[in-house]
Amino acid sequence: MSAFLDTFFPNVTDVSYAELNGTRPLKDHGGELYFLCISGGRGSLELDGVAYALAAGNAVLLPGGSSAVLRGAAGGRLRYYAVRYRYVHVEWDGAQAALRDPGCAAPPLGPFVKVQSPFGVLEQVRNMHRLWTEGEEAAGKQGKLNLMFMQLIHDLAEHQQLSDTELTTKRSILECARYIERHYKEALERNALAKRFSISSSYFSVLFKKYLGCSPVQYITKVRMEKAMALLKESNKPVSVVALEVGYNDPLYFTRVFTRQVGVTPKQFREA
Repeated sequence: MSAFLDTFFPNVTDVSYAELNGTRPLKDHGGELYFLCISGGRGSLELDGVAYALAAGNAVLLPGGSSAVLRGAAGGRLRYYAVRYRYVHVEWDGAQAALRDPGCAAPPLGPFVKVQSPFGVLEQVRNMHRLWTEGEEAAGKQGKLNLMFMQLIHDLAEHQQLSDTELTTKRSILECARYIERHYKEALERNALAKRFSISSSYFSVLFKKYLGCSPVQYITKVRMEKAMALLKESNKPVSVVALEVGYNDPLYFTRVFTRQVGVTPKQFREA
């Protein structure tokens, strides 16, 4: 992706805003490409026979020559900005520049990038539209538009990369939570868990709290206390045995933790 961005030089040919409550084909304008930013409402895009749901925050990159139809949702309007553009690859050999035509290929991001607040793609496109609708005499208008769109594509690529990374990280944290739920009887050390799921030990607690709302230690304690309460209510096992079965070798320590978390001692909980 970085190699693509290093040589990507766009030329914006149109920036428009539209509201749609029916259908609209996106016609090929002599090899131009479409970039769409959904600003509100809901709808769908049919691209080469495949339907994609659209909602506010979606960025859509269409390849040239594709068969595409926009549809607004029934009873509402799909609101969007559309940028038409061409681009070339500019490759430098010393002081000499070589231009390479990419044909109908769109930037390798799509067709969708799901943009999440506070990422400012919508504001960037709105600024492009404001500049486009200014008078023809606006100084440096075309160059500014081209630079703004180039920056937008760079930002989208960075955003997508971060989103993919976050998705992988969240999946790892959730897998770790499931591991804790299955292995609560065992010794569960924070650094060992981080290593098992390939997460930086320095950020493990931060990420755990981000996705699950508590620290790893708090989650382990929560799982163990839930298991302990079930055993105390459903069996006549001594407190010392319950402690062992939920991962505590020291019954006195287990009693202190249980009392702090639940508000009563294990014995009082059983008798209640």
